[in-house]
Amino acid sequence: AEQSIPIPTMSHKLFYNADAARITCLERSYDWLIHIDGDELLRLRRPLNGILDQAKCDVIRFAIREMVPECLRYDNPFQEATLFRKLAPAINLRIANYLCPGAFFRGEYFRGHPVSKCAVRVDSDIQRMGIHAPLDQNVDIENTRLIELLHYDAPDVDSWTRKCRLRVDGPANFPVRENRRQQFDAFAEADRHGRQAVGTLYRRLYFIPRHEQFILFSLGLLTRIPSPYEGAAS
Repeated sequence: AEQSIPIPTMSHKLFYNADAARITCLERSYDWLIHIDGDELLRLRRPLNGILDQAKCDVIRFAIREMVPECLRYDNPFQEATLFRKLAPAINLRIANYLCPGAFFRGEYFRGHPVSKCAVRVDSDIQRMGIHAPLDQNVDIENTRLIELLHYDAPDVDSWTRKCRLRVDGPANFPVRENRRQQFDAFAEADRHGRQAVGTLYRRLYFIPRHEQFILFSLGLLTRIPSPYEGAAS
């Protein structure tokens, strides 16, 4: 009897690409591997080489920042968007969840991944790479605020719609955390009712009301980050 070959999931492809990249780095004698997505940027507080040279661990996790849209469409969100969610102590999150319900969706503050990406020392004893960090159980991870991962998860309603449709019934449908799945379920329901319903849901999920922004700033859960292109020649 013929054996069927299992079709790799999107997760398998991402894991494979990360492992393959590490092997390539080893072959080329690179010291560190950093892999980020096309909707992410790195913001450095100090020169990258200096941060990595002073690292005591084999894995450095960046501080996560998630873009908050302030309009439905941007020409270039990397240049125009400046408002970002950030993490803060658990007590601050609990206070914010009570005072700022518009900023949360079913108890969660971040819409995309709340876990940041990492820099991985190439010649370490790590066996398997994951999407955000190595899969090995006993890996020491050093958190840094000197490198920020800016995640433009859903920079405008059109890109969010495309992403959701790929996740709901397209090739990018792979396991996600429960809250993210609930977001996609809510999109699928809104999409059945048309463009206006999708826009309303997008505002509910991603916009933060002005009066709540003030509270979130004071709790350390919101920040303004100048465009990385600010001052650059056009």
